[in-house]
Amino acid sequence: MKRCLGLFVLLATAIGGCSGGRPGGHPLAGLGRSDWAIAWHPHPDRPGDLPALSGLFAPGAQSAVAWLPDGTFWNGDCEFALFDGAGRAVSFSTRRAFVQGIPIAGGDAGVEDAALEAIAFLPWDGGDRDSLAWGLVSLVAGAPADRDAEVHFSFASRASGPRWRPIDPRAAAGDSFSYQFENGKLLRNGRLIGWLEGPSATPAGAEAALAPGDYGGRVTIRERVRRGESQEWRLWIAPLGGVPAGQRPGELGRSTRELLARTRRAWQKELARGIGFEIPDSTTRRGVDAAIALTVGSREWRFGGQRFPGNPFQYRDYYVRDGARVVRALNLVGRPDLAARALRNLFEFQWPGGAVLSQRGQLDGTGEALWAFGQYVSLARDRTVGRELLPSAERGAQWIRDMWKLSNQRGGIAAGLLPFSDPRDNENARGHLLGTDAWGLAGLAAVRDIEHMLGAAAKSEALAAAHVEGRARLLEVWAREASRQRHPLPAAVERGASDWANRSVAYPLEVLAPEDPRVRDLEGMARRGRYADGLPTTNSGDSLHMYLGFDLTQTALRRGDRSTVGADLAAELAHAQPDGSGGEVILRANHDFGENLPPHGTYAAMLIDLVRSMVVYERGDGLVLLAGVPPEWLAPGRGPIRMRHAPTSFGLLDLLAQSPRANVLHVVLTLPAPARMELPVEWTITEVTPSGARSAIRVAGRHAVLFPVGASTCDIQVSRPGERP
Repeated sequence: MKRCLGLFVLLATAIGGCSGGRPGGHPLAGLGRSDWAIAWHPHPDRPGDLPALSGLFAPGAQSAVAWLPDGTFWNGDCEFALFDGAGRAVSFSTRRAFVQGIPIAGGDAGVEDAALEAIAFLPWDGGDRDSLAWGLVSLVAGAPADRDAEVHFSFASRASGPRWRPIDPRAAAGDSFSYQFENGKLLRNGRLIGWLEGPSATPAGAEAALAPGDYGGRVTIRERVRRGESQEWRLWIAPLGGVPAGQRPGELGRSTRELLARTRRAWQKELARGIGFEIPDSTTRRGVDAAIALTVGSREWRFGGQRFPGNPFQYRDYYVRDGARVVRALNLVGRPDLAARALRNLFEFQWPGGAVLSQRGQLDGTGEALWAFGQYVSLARDRTVGRELLPSAERGAQWIRDMWKLSNQRGGIAAGLLPFSDPRDNENARGHLLGTDAWGLAGLAAVRDIEHMLGAAAKSEALAAAHVEGRARLLEVWAREASRQRHPLPAAVERGASDWANRSVAYPLEVLAPEDPRVRDLEGMARRGRYADGLPTTNSGDSLHMYLGFDLTQTALRRGDRSTVGADLAAELAHAQPDGSGGEVILRANHDFGENLPPHGTYAAMLIDLVRSMVVYERGDGLVLLAGVPPEWLAPGRGPIRMRHAPTSFGLLDLLAQSPRANVLHVVLTLPAPARMELPVEWTITEVTPSGARSAIRVAGRHAVLFPVGASTCDIQVSRPGERP
């Protein structure tokens, strides 16, 4: 049986009704350049260019739409496409992404002598509820001011296609499909998969027994648009799998302009609920915007609760490995309401014995869930959820201790370690994966700290002792295997495992310090032999991985290596989509992502974590500020670095840093804990001028300033290369 993909040839664009337009009534009237974050010229098949797509999703929606690099639209089941009058696929010469990471996309093309303007999105009213959302693609044909224009194009659909079209498990399956277009409705095997609004649509007639790769449901459009006017057609894309033939899009009667304005307001309100975060670098800003929009917006109600899929498309599932990072990121962007729900999701994977397991063989899930629990309680400072989930977390911690005890009793080279496993991912090896034990240690530390916070001193002390013992055993095994395998921190007791969780040993797991020689050697080995184009490689070096390197970058940041942090961030953003979103893997042979479509939730979560850490991270009993910020972000004339109500493990932080003129950095802070501001090593601090008569601000060496708890405002005079005193 072949699964149904779908290709409904379409052109899409903007706003308004489907009647003829007048110069002042263009459906896209009101949109300006400031509404678009970036425009690009797609070349999906030019060697060296990463194909660019636009991911269209909305909170609560059970499926999404991808505007693919070739100009077609894909929902995991049906593909929709547009052809010109000669039967050639319409090529969009320009594509655009909306500001703030809002998943609204635009594009421009030409058909005959008419200019086509497209916009596509999932209409959303801001409700946080289960939704079988329809996608909307609006196409506006405009005639020149001095003559009428003939518009001739066609839409069609098919159930399969070339690359970039991962099939959702919920998609229809069949060896053949029948299509019919009547009264604006496109039916496939009797189910409604699309709805076309607009004049002059002539169907080809009923088409039966078409193979999945054959186009069907073809509709031809011929229309004369008077000079200086416009005409809109709208294609509604049904939710994945289609709907009964008697249904219709719920928003059918509303104009595109109204739907776009409402969707924009809903997203702006949603994104405003989190922290305020400003970055002067537009490329980084675009990446962070896209990451925040995906992290808070990729959510749906299924199985009796709210879920956070790893990806709107092929990865629409739930895994502890990804979910743990998402919990932390949701907290970092100031959404503890969503983080609490995501955290509860993780513990739904807990087995009666205490282990947390979302995929067969991925025993690291227990430590990851416990670590995420610790991240949530620390950043949200939420004792209520802490008390609610502590019994489940303690059962997970006990499972780790029990497994260590049992393996000790068995003895052998894996004595004192967690069980043998086959994760079928990441390390890609069957064996005793030492990163699983490192995650277990991080999980014990999290539960230990929460027990201490909640007054369970005896339990906390017992876990502290177990943590010390477990860490000693893991380091003993690593020392033995390092000698045997000639590797500073082997991924497993057994040979042949790929480095993965062992790269997280310093950050976020804190089993070893960032300065530890073994950590340095592991990072050096990775960067010398397992990186290309600035990113880690996987699968015998044939793929670039977009989020595997983030923990090594975070480790370099905590070691004070600002230049490496900047280079790594630049490489990540250089391989991201034009709208700033990032995926999982890129095939080096053809610079393509195949069916592993971006955007990816783990990439988004880890990018948020990295950029936040560049501005502020916790160390010991205090905070470290600006330690990873590139010097050019602080150059005179650039916009500010600003964080408002940013969560830390000590409380909320407010920060502003900007250079109003040469040799001066203006700083305004409200700190929940003492902080050390680390400036670029190329700079030399010459003077600090506080705004108040009495101040506890202190200079610490040539490149650092110490700030006390509370509010501080000062000007830091610095000597910078290339600037005159």
